[in-house]
Parts: sequence; C-alpha cells; structure tokens
Amino acid sequence: MVVLAIIIGGVIGGLIAVFGTLLVRGDLGIRMPGALDPEYRHREVVNCGMMMSLGMKAGSVGAGVGAVVGIVVYQLAF
Repeated sequence: MVVLAIIIGGVIGGLIAVFGTLLVRGDLGIRMPGALDPEYRHREVVNCGMMMSLGMKAGSVGAGVGAVVGIVVYQLAF
C-alpha cells in the first residue's frame, strides 16, 4: 500500500507540475506552422526542445513532491 501511495502520488504530482508549468508559460496552445522556412523550423525545434526539458524537470520535481504527499496522506488516512 505504501508503494502504491508513492506511485500514485508521484504520477499525479508530476502531471500537475508539468501541465501547470506549461499552462503558466502559455506553451499549451496548438499552433499551425506558418512556413516551411528552414529558419522557422530551426526556431520551432529549439522551442520544442526547451519546452520538453522544462516539462521533464517539472515532472521530476512534481513526482518527488507527489510521492512525499502520497506517503503523508497514506500515513494520515491509515
């Protein structure tokens, strides 16, 4: 049960941290490509890489926090 609380808390915390961070930054909007220009594509690739790295970092932190919260909730509930 403790392991399940850690896993569920980690998943929920990671999702909240990733989507919350991307929502605050305004990166969740769906954009259609404006051109097939190589410079435009390069800028999009760089932006995508930065967004992925930010999401991975936020997910790691959120998973850690969620795991701790999951353990605390489990200890208080049971």
